[in-house]
Amino acid sequence: MRNKRFFVVLAGALVFGLLAAVSVNRYLSNAQAFSKDMTRVAVAKVAIPLGTKIVAEQVMMVQFPRESMPDGTFENADKLAGRVAIMNIAAPEPFTDSRLPPE
Repeated sequence: MRNKRFFVVLAGALVFGLLAAVSVNRYLSNAQAFSKDMTRVAVAKVAIPLGTKIVAEQVMMVQFPRESMPDGTFENADKLAGRVAIMNIAAPEPFTDSRLPPE
């Protein structure tokens, strides 16, 4: 009788372990698929007021979902150095062509 309970508990533990392994595998594969659809975008590290010349310390690169990325974003921070903001740019906001004068 005692061995029978042990094998029932062991079988239950194996079933729950297998269920946990399958769940983690599905979660990781979904997370990996989501990260493949990301791109690096230049955003403001600090608030940049109107008329301010942009320096490299004010720019940081972050991962951004490709399908919700605004038009005219910058994927390279080097293109922003020395340009002047023609609108106020909030701290986590992506830089776009409409917020900077033409080159």
